[in-house]
Amino acid sequence: MASGGRPGTRSSGQDAMDAEEETSVFVYDRREGDYPEKKIQLGGIFKFESFKARIREVFKLKNEEEFVIVTTNREEIKDTKTYDKLIEDGDTLYILNTADQELAAPTQERIDYLPHYDTLVKSGMYEYYASEGQNPLPYAFAELIDNALAATADNVGDRNIELRIILDDRIEGGKHCICVLDNGHGMTSKDLNDWAVYRLSKFNRKDRRRSTGGAAQSAPQVTVDTRTRAEPTAGESELGFWRPRSLNSEISYFGVGGKQAVFFIGTTTRMITKPKNSKDVHELVISQEDFEKKEKNKEKIYSGYIRNRKPGDTSHISPEEDHIRKIISEETGRENFTAVVVTNVNTVHLKFLKDYMKYWPKQLSHIYHYYLHGPQGNTAAAEGGKRARCDSPSQHIHIQIKLIQMGRKEKIVDLRELEDDMQTQYIQKSADSFEFKATVEGTGIVEGILRYHPFLYDRETYPPDMYAPPVVEEDEDDCVSTDRPARGKRPIFECYWNGRLIPYTFVDDFEWCSPPKKRGVIPVECYNRISGCLFTNDKFQVSTNKLTFMDLEVRLKDKNTTYSMVKQGQEQRAKIDRQFFEWLKECHEKYDKQVKFCGFGGSITRPELASKKQQAPWAVFKSIEWDGKVFKEGQLVRTQRTVPIIYGTIQRFLLHGDYEGEVFATGGEMEIRQEPSSLYDEVKVLHLSKLDRSTTKLQAKKYIEEEEAKLPDKVVVKWPEGDSLQNNDKIPAGRTIGAMKVEIFNRKGEAINRLPGGSGPGSAGSRKLLVELKIIWHSPSGDSIIVSHISQHGGRWPYWFRKMENVKNLGKHTLRLQVVMNESDNTIFAGKELPSLNIKFTVTEAAPDKFTVGLMDPPFQVGQPFQIPLELQDEFGHPTSATNKLQPVLEASGLDLSYEGTEAKGSTLVIKKVTALGDVGSHQGKNFNLKVTLPGLEEDTQVLKIRLLPGPPSSLHVKPTDDSLQVENGKELSFDVEVRDKAGNISTQPKLDVTCKFTGSSGLPTYSVDCSNTGRGVLTGEPIQVRNMKKEQWLRAVILCPSFRGIPAIEKKVVVTPSTRASTLELSYMDQEKETVQVRHQASVTCTAGETLDGLTFTVLDEASRILPITEATAAKIKVNWTPRLNTKEVLKGNLPAIKVPLSVTETKYCQVTLHDHYPIELGFTIRPQAGEGIHLRCTCTGEQVLRYGEMLQGDIHITVVDTHGNPTKLTQGGLKYLNVEADGLDTSACSRSLGEKSDHFVLKNIRFHSEGPLGTKELCVTWRDLQEFVRLVIVPGPPVGMEIIDWPEDGPLMVYNGTEFDKPLVVQLIDAAGNPSQESGVGVQLDKDKGLELTPSPQCVKTDASGRANFGIMAASGKKYVVTEETPPVAFVFDPDPIKDTDKKGHFYFRDRRVPEKSGIHSIMFQYNVSRQNIIYSNLIAINVQPGAPVKLAPESAPGTPTVSNTARSASRTLLKQLKLVLKDQYDNPAGEHVNGEVVVRVAGEETQEEEVPQMVGGSKEMTVELVRGVALVQNVTMQQNSPGRDGKQYFLQCSPKSLQLSRTNPIPPFNLSFMFYNNVRKQEEMANLTREKDALLQTIRTYKQLFDTTQQLISEMKISVHEAKQSEQSLRMELRNQAVPASCLESIEKVDELLGIRMQERDETLNSPRRQCGLNPAPKGDQEILGKIGHLALVEDDDIARVLSWHMASDMDCVVTVTTAKAKQVYAGSHGRQQVLPLDSIYRRNLPDWNRPLPHLRGNRTNFVTKGNPVYARDMLIFPQDPDNCKLVFGMLLGETVILDSLDDANAYRQEVVKITHCPTLLTRSGDRIRSNGKFGGVQNKAIPVEKMKGAIFGAPLPLAYHALCTQIDTLEKYREAMIKRINAEDDLNFQLEAEELPEKQQQRQELQEAQEQFKDIEKRLGLKPTNFGNPTPPTERRTRTANNVRSQPPPPYENESPPKRLRSNNRDSPSTVNGYGSSSGSDTPTRTSARRAAMAASAADIPVIKKQRR
Repeated sequence: MASGGRPGTRSSGQDAMDAEEETSVFVYDRREGDYPEKKIQLGGIFKFESFKARIREVFKLKNEEEFVIVTTNREEIKDTKTYDKLIEDGDTLYILNTADQELAAPTQERIDYLPHYDTLVKSGMYEYYASEGQNPLPYAFAELIDNALAATADNVGDRNIELRIILDDRIEGGKHCICVLDNGHGMTSKDLNDWAVYRLSKFNRKDRRRSTGGAAQSAPQVTVDTRTRAEPTAGESELGFWRPRSLNSEISYFGVGGKQAVFFIGTTTRMITKPKNSKDVHELVISQEDFEKKEKNKEKIYSGYIRNRKPGDTSHISPEEDHIRKIISEETGRENFTAVVVTNVNTVHLKFLKDYMKYWPKQLSHIYHYYLHGPQGNTAAAEGGKRARCDSPSQHIHIQIKLIQMGRKEKIVDLRELEDDMQTQYIQKSADSFEFKATVEGTGIVEGILRYHPFLYDRETYPPDMYAPPVVEEDEDDCVSTDRPARGKRPIFECYWNGRLIPYTFVDDFEWCSPPKKRGVIPVECYNRISGCLFTNDKFQVSTNKLTFMDLEVRLKDKNTTYSMVKQGQEQRAKIDRQFFEWLKECHEKYDKQVKFCGFGGSITRPELASKKQQAPWAVFKSIEWDGKVFKEGQLVRTQRTVPIIYGTIQRFLLHGDYEGEVFATGGEMEIRQEPSSLYDEVKVLHLSKLDRSTTKLQAKKYIEEEEAKLPDKVVVKWPEGDSLQNNDKIPAGRTIGAMKVEIFNRKGEAINRLPGGSGPGSAGSRKLLVELKIIWHSPSGDSIIVSHISQHGGRWPYWFRKMENVKNLGKHTLRLQVVMNESDNTIFAGKELPSLNIKFTVTEAAPDKFTVGLMDPPFQVGQPFQIPLELQDEFGHPTSATNKLQPVLEASGLDLSYEGTEAKGSTLVIKKVTALGDVGSHQGKNFNLKVTLPGLEEDTQVLKIRLLPGPPSSLHVKPTDDSLQVENGKELSFDVEVRDKAGNISTQPKLDVTCKFTGSSGLPTYSVDCSNTGRGVLTGEPIQVRNMKKEQWLRAVILCPSFRGIPAIEKKVVVTPSTRASTLELSYMDQEKETVQVRHQASVTCTAGETLDGLTFTVLDEASRILPITEATAAKIKVNWTPRLNTKEVLKGNLPAIKVPLSVTETKYCQVTLHDHYPIELGFTIRPQAGEGIHLRCTCTGEQVLRYGEMLQGDIHITVVDTHGNPTKLTQGGLKYLNVEADGLDTSACSRSLGEKSDHFVLKNIRFHSEGPLGTKELCVTWRDLQEFVRLVIVPGPPVGMEIIDWPEDGPLMVYNGTEFDKPLVVQLIDAAGNPSQESGVGVQLDKDKGLELTPSPQCVKTDASGRANFGIMAASGKKYVVTEETPPVAFVFDPDPIKDTDKKGHFYFRDRRVPEKSGIHSIMFQYNVSRQNIIYSNLIAINVQPGAPVKLAPESAPGTPTVSNTARSASRTLLKQLKLVLKDQYDNPAGEHVNGEVVVRVAGEETQEEEVPQMVGGSKEMTVELVRGVALVQNVTMQQNSPGRDGKQYFLQCSPKSLQLSRTNPIPPFNLSFMFYNNVRKQEEMANLTREKDALLQTIRTYKQLFDTTQQLISEMKISVHEAKQSEQSLRMELRNQAVPASCLESIEKVDELLGIRMQERDETLNSPRRQCGLNPAPKGDQEILGKIGHLALVEDDDIARVLSWHMASDMDCVVTVTTAKAKQVYAGSHGRQQVLPLDSIYRRNLPDWNRPLPHLRGNRTNFVTKGNPVYARDMLIFPQDPDNCKLVFGMLLGETVILDSLDDANAYRQEVVKITHCPTLLTRSGDRIRSNGKFGGVQNKAIPVEKMKGAIFGAPLPLAYHALCTQIDTLEKYREAMIKRINAEDDLNFQLEAEELPEKQQQRQELQEAQEQFKDIEKRLGLKPTNFGNPTPPTERRTRTANNVRSQPPPPYENESPPKRLRSNNRDSPSTVNGYGSSSGSDTPTRTSARRAAMAASAADIPVIKKQRR
């Protein structure tokens, strides 16, 4: 068969026949409806009629139905010829009514687009889109535009190409779309298939679909023109200018660029095309996701479907793809088109597309410049748009860019309308062009053009590179920048291929146009002023991405390449290098404007220039030649284009660069001195372009001379009104200086008022002259200006100054008249001082006019002289000379004033020795107005205030004034004393003490009073006390001032009389003999203890021993210390209350009677008790009352006989015989008795007890005469002789995990010989251990404590591991925490409603927290005591066997039970009858209820009663009656029923039944007994195997559930990751997940560490829960502007530390030494805090009160609180209040104006940094935010970006997914391993043993005559596996929170007996949760699993 596989061609080979039979096509019936395709095999069909018949057969078409068969290109198959030609294997065909019928429904066409072999052949080309430092996206667009240009090449009309960019950010991720639309010829489905084939270039494509007739004639004729088009075709001759520049639109070649471009832009491409004259639209979708899916499913990657549909059909597009639906909807009405739609746009392109919209369209305009503007380029723009563009086919090309952003205005750019692309600039700025042509190897044609960009005076015109970084332009006056010498280092030629720019290929130059090595006629700079383009045809190779030429430059520089100049379209046969040289020289001479520099004078450096590059080197020249004129040093020149125009002398010429000799340059600078020099003393450096080359030397000189003559020369002053001032005059202060007339004259003698020059603005002539008048005072401290005036010229009158009268400063002065320039203080013009006039004079003081009172010397006292200085002044306050002719007058109201005279000293007049007398009122003095008058002065009077104090002391005044006084002895005297001055005023002085001295007796007091402050006082003191006075006595009193001897003393006589007050007390009482006993002061009174002292009386005597009557006043003053209250009536009688004698003889009682009169009168005595009669015994131990067995009591026992009050009585030696001691176990032989040292007690010694007897307290009975007392002694253990361990298990060893700690510390107790704990401390105990056992920590020698215990602490044991397989180890419960609730406290885990273990006793709870897979934290063990439940059954302590008995005479054969211990238990087999007492009824019963023949017990009874004590009953010696009735071989039951009042009657406990066999003969009994024992053994074996298999089965079931749950968890997390856009390929293995995790964590860390705004304040103290932190750290603000204004607004609070309590605030405050401001939360008044949800002021009342602008928002709503938001809201609510933020100050003002109409307006802030306070004030520095740089870090930080949180969420999900994968893998491994273990031979052997044991058991039961027991059959492993898999729970329990707990549980339970001391049931239904049930089941089966596990691992 032919290579195409057509059925029409035949091959003779068998292989071809086989291939023919496999050929098939796919046919759609699209006449109507949407029927699926049908495959028709073409094997054996060679003619069209057979094929059509096969169509009718397959589609069940009737013979009369008419239809046509067409291809997808609508080529009709109507005969055998078209059948052979058009049909190939795998083609898609249509059944239609007519060939041009529209499709009733879309179809799919199979295509293959495997890569072409060119993929391998040309794979060596470098990677597509090498960036070259630029964004390659425009070049990707160019690839798609290339295809569109090629597709529209044959268009008759317009060639429309649209690049539509749709950016939609409305949903996360965006729905962005980029589409390239053209109106080209479109593609058929086969063309579309060819397009999809990678690297299938146009040279390799074959036209396999050519129409032959019929409907095919209307199909498009698609041809590929592979000609070089070196010559135009007939149809092209009319377009003569289309041929140059190779503008042939043949730029879509390789079949590579389009695919590379679309996948560079995005990941999904939809090709939509409609060929001309076709009814169908063909659509192909290629996507990266589809490739990955096919690769994963191992499908053909390069295969797919082309959808053929009618135009505008969007049924296959989802509603979310609305942009694509819109593009498809535009298909209607279009005859032919192609649309390339790229979606899933790479996000890196979005910012470039939006931000650089003004940039990249220029790149596209540059690439297609000559297609857009024709072969001559954009010449219309070069001519300013005046000339219309030529009418060429290029005008029909329209390339348009549309940027559509949702919510924004559409942007449209037409590339033809761009006027500033790079190529247009080259054309615009060129002055001339040079065209040439290069012929390479005959067929390679290169057209070239060079353009010249001249130098114009001061700058290059070569266009700058718009793609290069911008160059900072220098100022106009500066020199031309030489950093960019025209083209610079850029190449000359850009390269175009078939009219399209190849952007990355440039040609530097050719040999004939490169700069010469030696300097020639043409300056080297001219070679840098040319640009060029090269236009090649398609004979040159370019890269597949059209970015570079492959061999262009090499071929152009080949020696065989010929070049020729082209002029007016004709080639010139001449040497091109010569023609180029002439052209370049002509351009330089014609268009460049340059200067010749002559007279080289060396190089200099100019440090005054700012740019270091411009400072050196600068060549100095003496002259230049420019436009035929020579300018040289010293020449006068004039400037142009300067303000103002400058005349000057040339100093030198400067040229930047390293030069020698004469040189041509495009520019330079000149240094000139401005003229006239007298007018301008300046040197300026100007560019040569500022030189006016038309000015003559004569003109310049004349101008200078005229200007200099007009300058001001002198100042003339006149005094029209007199009062003139001449030089060196002396004038008094205040003299008038007359008015002045001033004029300014120039050299010509002309009066002038302005500078010479023009009157234009800025000229010198526009500056008016002013005259400034200054009077300068030359003071000692320096010159100062006291008068300053400026006068303008009045126009009609000259400069005028008014008269002055304010010159009053003394000293030398200068009056200066200075000419100044207008509106400035400048007195220098043109380097010279303007004219001035100076007049010097001196000012002296005037005559006295007034005076002031000088400094006086206070204080002023009455009668004390003082001076008054008077300072004389003139009228201006200057001191002036004083004379004695001035006589002052002194006056003061109330004073008598006088003075001696006056004295003149300079300007001071002193009034000497002024004396004042008068009343001043008090010692504080009085204010007086003293009036001083100097007659003859203008101001002759001064009034001063003085305070006149009293004078010095002069006399004493004492009251009473009598000379003789009388006083009673014991009373004091009192005198009123005053000290007065000469005027009688009370005087005060320091140390003014007044004393009174008494004489006439000894011991008299001295009175003293201090009158220093008040001048008066009361003179008194102690009472006058004359001893032993019995009659009157005379004394003398002298009153004087010791410190002032000038004051005379005063004497008085004093008469003292005896005192009548109480002086002494007398006390007496009645003794037992009724005699009166006088009590002396401080005497002792003896009485019997406990008795009362009665009959106390007292008497009061005065100083003369006279008895004084006891009055009520006296009785009230009597006090005693033995009772608080007295009976007043008895006291008036002279009686005192009785005194209670103390009870103890060791106590004494001091009694005191006191009379509180003028001084206390006391009488005291002591009562001493004595013991009474003895009536009690008292026993005390001198040592401890603790006694060891067998040892003597360490102390003695003292026995005392005491009276009623416990006072010891005196004892004698003879009393010992009445003393006896008795006690149980007392060793009386060792006991001894004696009398104490003080004879007040007996002593017992050597007390000892025998070693037998209990420990504890023992009483020792002591008797004396008829008195008895007991002594308690504590008997403690004896010396230690052994040890025991506390709380060690008695029934077996302590079980502990290998490597884990004991649940309790190891404690050892010392014991004595009797086994009692010995309390011996300090005994060393050493712990020994086996060699294989390791204890941690290593045990050391421990000494016992006070209780005799040695504590080794909690230890961990490790050693050899043992596997226990005989019994199930105890199971530990492992619980996961409950799910977190909203009410749970953060950081806490909760375990709610957990069931306690089912075994009673002490259990331990341990919590485990998995920080990571390696770091696990364990808590301490918590012990709990589990109590048993209510008793529910009576069961034996250990299961007994089945006994057998007989009724023979042998007692042993009749014994049913020897001992059976029955225990009440709860439902979990825990002993539960601790509180139950009662009985157990034991009776014999048969299997049937009406059994009559029942064996009887001994005695003929059928039942017996056993006592039930604390839930335990012991049944013993149950024996059957001899010859007891009963059936031989019958099974009976021993029924035990409990009875007790403590047991529930509603739920009685069922009886325990013990079955036994009864026989009538002994031999049979023995035989059956053996069978019974064998049966019991088999039963135990069967139960053991059954338990093992059931546990294993439950373990497998739970493992399968775990696998199912793990898979579900993994799938759920996988779906979540897919929703987070994680590729599925990254989730296939743990390694890939770890790799992705590493990438995401790195991205998260980079995002976290990326620079963002942070608060720079030092943080508050950390680690304290009561410190929240500084305010600047408590909140984050996202917006930068809001963060700035808020931080500034709260600047004073940013550093404040917020604390919870005031106490903590005080602590922080004290720690900072008061420098840290603090804010405690408990001090905030919360009632006035703002409501956080309160609406804005303009929204109050649930309505908008006015329309707002500026986006108002509460400032507090802009804050983000990362921690403790409640407290942060409290703080910021108080600080910010209702503060509102708006956009601008205008918005804020408008907002406030509206708000104040309805409510109070809060503080307003703006995002621009302004503030309006709540009172409306704004503006100024205080209300403007400072820049961020000045805040010194006190600014709110920025929150983490959203990308960081998204990464954290994804990392968390990935970690969970990884854990889920590990859990699923482990669960599957465990399940598979367990299933494999079930198939091991050991397990099979165990099942066989179980089956054999069951069979033996059934045989024994049969032989025993018992009913068979149903055990069930063990489930085979395969059946169990199937059944478990089918019974997986529909809702599996949740997975573990992490992997660590299940792993630890499995490893520990398989390798060690148990984990903790808690036990649980293995039943899944009884466990607290399903998770713990599975774990318990897994642990329960661990007895058999570890051996297998160890073999596996």
